[in-house]
Amino acid sequence: STLSSSSAASDVYKRQVSTQSTGAVMKQLIYILVVFHLFTSAFATTILGVPPENLALYRNTQFTCFDGTKTLSQSKINDDYCDCKDGSDEPGTSACVDGQFWCINKGYIGNYIPSSWVGDGICDCCDGSDESMIQNTCSNTCEAKAFESTKELREELNNCLEGIVKKKESSDALVSERVSKEAELKEIEDELAILAKTKEDLEQIKDHASKEYEELLNQLNEQRALEEPVEENIEEVQSDSEIVEDETRPRPFNTESHAETKPSIEEHPDLVTKREAKEKAESEYQTLRTRIDSLEERIRSIEKFRSMDFGSDGSFYGLYDQTFEFKTKNGEYTYILKPLVSVEQKGSYESVLLGNFDKWNDDYAIMFYTNGKRCWGGPDRSCKVHVLCGKENEILDVQEPSKCEYVMKFKTPTACDEKHLQELQHKLDSYGK
Repeated sequence: STLSSSSAASDVYKRQVSTQSTGAVMKQLIYILVVFHLFTSAFATTILGVPPENLALYRNTQFTCFDGTKTLSQSKINDDYCDCKDGSDEPGTSACVDGQFWCINKGYIGNYIPSSWVGDGICDCCDGSDESMIQNTCSNTCEAKAFESTKELREELNNCLEGIVKKKESSDALVSERVSKEAELKEIEDELAILAKTKEDLEQIKDHASKEYEELLNQLNEQRALEEPVEENIEEVQSDSEIVEDETRPRPFNTESHAETKPSIEEHPDLVTKREAKEKAESEYQTLRTRIDSLEERIRSIEKFRSMDFGSDGSFYGLYDQTFEFKTKNGEYTYILKPLVSVEQKGSYESVLLGNFDKWNDDYAIMFYTNGKRCWGGPDRSCKVHVLCGKENEILDVQEPSKCEYVMKFKTPTACDEKHLQELQHKLDSYGK
């Protein structure tokens, strides 16, 4: 009986020990699994220097260089030794010369920096992640940067919204102007059709009046030519019949012969009437001709307007016939921009043409001005005007990166569009993520 009780107690003890051992093993296993899960999760989301969209490339036990030249074990990633020629295995160290380090900058904007900047003691990322291996080197300034940038972005966003409104107003104005010019063109063409017939009639009247005047003038000249020889013969007869007198004795002055002067042919009443009729016809014809020339010039102007490129939606019409100036800081030059017309450089002694408007680039972001005044020993001057979104029309800057080739930055509401607005909104939304 005593042995039986002792054996039973021993069995109970063994089961307790066995149960305790199994529980300990299970606890250890659970702990290992939790640690492994935490490790892999952390590794998948916090690989230093890797942007979120590339994390999946680093999650496998094997890593392939981006250029495909090598396959490495995961342990080779960020081991401070450059195995891949493209530096893709060392996104978080400075081991690779051509590597790129991704600054997460949580709360602000993530960005790449050269991997050579990592661990150099200089805080390049606002979150300090490029110097994270050195304790207490960098403070996190992302929140302060985001605050300032958000303020600027919101202002830019509001300016873009106002610019889009002005852009729409400019487009609507062009539609109205085109309708007006088409109506004007129709009126001009109708008037020219009437004036063409009137011109023919006046031309005939003018030619007829001129012909009558010339015929009468010739007739009167012929009559005068016939009268003059008769008078000369009479004078000769009188001189022959006179008694020769002493030439020293004074002769009486014949007041009647000197008083009688023949009127000019131009004063002949009939010729005066013909001349007045001729001059009136010529004046009326010239007035009509001037009117026709004016209308034809207006047609050329409308046709030129028709051919002008005011942008895909016509919004750049608002810049046409305007002039904007930019004075350099030293006051040496003033640049004069006439959108869609010309760009000039005005100095102390002369104005130089930098170019006449030639064309837009494909997305209406750059205006090309060409065939400016030729440079001494160089090419014809030219200018590229980069058009940027802004609340007001303003020339921001003018540079001459190459000889006689100028680059201008011009801010205008007409460059604001929905695409730019979405980009600004996306940038603003990215803060805080």
